[in-house]
Amino acid sequence: MNDRFQANVYILITAQTTGSGGREYKLQFEGRDAFSRMNEVKQYIRQATATDDEDRKEAVEKIRLGLIPYLLKTEKAK
Repeated sequence: MNDRFQANVYILITAQTTGSGGREYKLQFEGRDAFSRMNEVKQYIRQATATDDEDRKEAVEKIRLGLIPYLLKTEKAK
């Protein structure tokens, strides 16, 4: 979704460099509408030697884990 104001869950991803040359990623999940007041935070560190594919897989896993609490509040979870 291109307009974050229409989304049920908004994910903000920020990154900063670590002292060892890697990157620390922080994924902030913010619920909207039916999920208001639901906020989650997931973090992971990409090692300096990690490949782009390894980084992508880790990001996808954290996004999946971060969305689980929201999914559990839907009709599909019943």
